[in-house]
Formats: sequence, C-alpha cells, structure tokens
Amino acid sequence: MRAAALVRTGWGALLLCAPERVLAAAHAPDVGERSVRITRLLGSRQLVQGTVGLVADTTLTRRLGAVADALHAASGLALAVVSPRWRVAATGDAVLAAALAATGVSTRMDRTQAGRQQTANTITGGA
Repeated sequence: MRAAALVRTGWGALLLCAPERVLAAAHAPDVGERSVRITRLLGSRQLVQGTVGLVADTTLTRRLGAVADALHAASGLALAVVSPRWRVAATGDAVLAAALAATGVSTRMDRTQAGRQQTANTITGGA
C-alpha cells in the first residue's frame, strides 16, 4: 500500500502544481480558471489521501479512501454521460479513480488473506 500512497501523493502534487498540463494531456475541452481550480481541488484531496495512506495505513483509512475513490469514479462517469464535451477527460479520470479504489480494496483483501493464513499456520503449527 505504501507504493500506491506514494504514487497518489505524487499525482496530487502534479495536479496542484501543473493543472493546465494535466488538463491538456487529458484532452480536456476547457483549460480555463474554473477547470484549473477544480483540478487543484482534486489534487489537494489526492495529496491529503496519499499522505494519510503513508502516515496512518489502517483498515479504516483504506476503506474510506476506497469509498472516496469510488465516489470520484462515479461522478466522473456521470459527467461523461451528461457532457459530450468532457467525455474523454471524464472517462479517463473515472478509470484512474476506479483503479485507485480497486488498489485500496485489493490491498485490504491481501492483508485479510495474509491474516487468515497466519491464523491457519498458528492453529496447524505450519510455518
């Protein structure tokens, strides 16, 4: 999970520091002041969420992060449906958010499986 948190932190910093470049690379139809502000706001969330993942990697923070990412993905898909102008950029953003949500969920599942294996080894005396 540490690697994912580092990537997220870097992504958030990029969104904050170079929103115009990110918007242009995502084929956003508008790189105006409003789009830049929204991109920076999303970058702030990513930076905070990544930092929390680095400092307090718990089941609760992973679950809350996955929920935030899933809601972000859903809002991106909704924008893609209602706005043909933003469809490409919104779909790309939704895919990225869904991937981040899946990372949080799969990390939790990996740890749950590791915990179960450790319990089984303790009970059976296995290594």
